Amino acid sequence: MNQTTLSIPDLEMKGLSYFVRWDEGVVIKFTKLYAHRNKDIDAFVTIWDYMELSDPKLLGPIRTAITKTWRGVISELVDISDRDDWRQRLTQASTLVQSAYEVGQPAVPLGLIESPGLPRELIQNVLWEGTPAIIFGAPGIGKSLFGLHLISGLHTGHPVAGLGVSQTNSMWLDWETNQRLAHWRNKEILDAKGIESGEWPDPDRPELARSGQVYYKQMIGSLADSVEILAEEIAEFNVGALLIDSAMPAAGGEAETGQATETFYAALRALKPDDNDLSVLIIAHVTKASHTDPNSATPFGSAFWTARARDTYELKGDHKKGANYTDMMLHHRKTNMGPLRDELAFRMTWGSGATIEAIDRTANRELVKSLSYTDRAKILLEEKGPLDTEELADLMDLNKRTLSATLSRDNDFTSQNGKWEPSETNW
Repeated sequence: MNQTTLSIPDLEMKGLSYFVRWDEGVVIKFTKLYAHRNKDIDAFVTIWDYMELSDPKLLGPIRTAITKTWRGVISELVDISDRDDWRQRLTQASTLVQSAYEVGQPAVPLGLIESPGLPRELIQNVLWEGTPAIIFGAPGIGKSLFGLHLISGLHTGHPVAGLGVSQTNSMWLDWETNQRLAHWRNKEILDAKGIESGEWPDPDRPELARSGQVYYKQMIGSLADSVEILAEEIAEFNVGALLIDSAMPAAGGEAETGQATETFYAALRALKPDDNDLSVLIIAHVTKASHTDPNSATPFGSAFWTARARDTYELKGDHKKGANYTDMMLHHRKTNMGPLRDELAFRMTWGSGATIEAIDRTANRELVKSLSYTDRAKILLEEKGPLDTEELADLMDLNKRTLSATLSRDNDFTSQNGKWEPSETNW
């Protein structure tokens, strides 16, 4: 079918993808755009022609440079299509997409938009509305179950270990386990609280299929691969919070590269519904260096993980052999939402249901060792009264010179007659 007159193409942005459509039934999709340092832009390109009598999908997805010649693509299309206008269509499409990609979101006069109000805490002392937060830690300590406790509390509106929550429908994006195990883990949490896991009508959207358990999606590939369908499901189910478990597969197995991390956060932005905030808890592993230097602990991968998250927490765990519980301590390592918060300590139990409760941060001696030197010194002085540097250093298994220098720099401590004690500052 020869075509000499083209309609004006229409550009639609959907998630991280760009669709260019003509009235003649031609659709070209551009996804996974990547800009090189020399300003060339690559993309995966898929082409449909709904005027074809057979399968409308003609070509793709193929990776190509959309800012260079389309010679190879045109050559393939000539062999499978009767159209003689592919060069013009591809040129139009690449011009529209390149311009939209480079411009990004339009600028707005902040003072003239409708005031959105201040962000609120969705989970007290842990998660703010509309922001991403990372919880990272060593393998096998129970990060996934800990995260599930948090978003299960969000989904039902029930406090988690004494932490207040603001109810919002929640979804678990899971790369680590399967639907069957996920169901029983979530059910055990609800059973322990006496909450029905079956039908749970949404007062804001009574037509929704919702239960006491969170929405769940078993994931394959990177988060960016699933943006379009995920965005539709998040809007359909009125979801306000996500649990991403975990960062490495969500970034396509390349969490250590800046480009993959930036693509991950771009995908998060694209998932946000137009009329609703989206809060995100991201489960991540710890860097290898953190095992030898706990004071420099960071999530595994690119520095962009910490830079882009609004809050970053390190989860430490202590599980005794044969016990049906794990003690945990959540350390607030970085924030853009105010001051750093004090450590939070929990006991997570399983067996007859799955529970989580707050415990005193001094209850587990192994976890106390993960506190800062000054916090550990405060605990010992509160328990034992004034101590000299040698006594404190022996109890803390530290070098005397290092400990003395640390306490001398802290206004919370004073040395009287060779013994350390609290200063007049109220601890």
